Amino acid sequence: MKFKIRRADEKDFKSILELEKKWEKEGISWGVKHPTKKDLMNHIKKDICFVVVSDKKFLGHIIAVIKKSKNFLDYAKIKKGERYGYIDGVFVLPEYRKLGIGKKLVEIVIEHFKKNKLKKIVLKATSKKLKELESFYNKLGFESKFVDMVRKIK
Repeated sequence: MKFKIRRADEKDFKSILELEKKWEKEGISWGVKHPTKKDLMNHIKKDICFVVVSDKKFLGHIIAVIKKSKNFLDYAKIKKGERYGYIDGVFVLPEYRKLGIGKKLVEIVIEHFKKNKLKKIVLKATSKKLKELESFYNKLGFESKFVDMVRKIK
């Protein structure tokens, strides 16, 4: 399958918003709030946003930002005031997963962060398919730092 990954622009807003709605409808994440329309437009204009397109159909996207630490982030060894990359969200339509599209999106963002001389990338991931998600990011060199657990009391 041929697809193109490119930087998103304002004309892509509606298509990215539709992808966000599909992600939400899929119900794969545990209550993650998707960006508001205003925040999404800001990501497209000011941050890092790439889209995957095949024959004018949007297959997925990634949103990332460059942040400056307000405090020491011990788990990531990020000093106060240090700049780092943050991957805010990656989504690929279910029927196009396992084709390497998500991997390509993350690799492009990693290269973008390298060009900006960043040394660390942070992301917070939540999914009802946590083992798959963790495996995906581990293969890209990410390490798990937290485990949230829940127990029902009977």
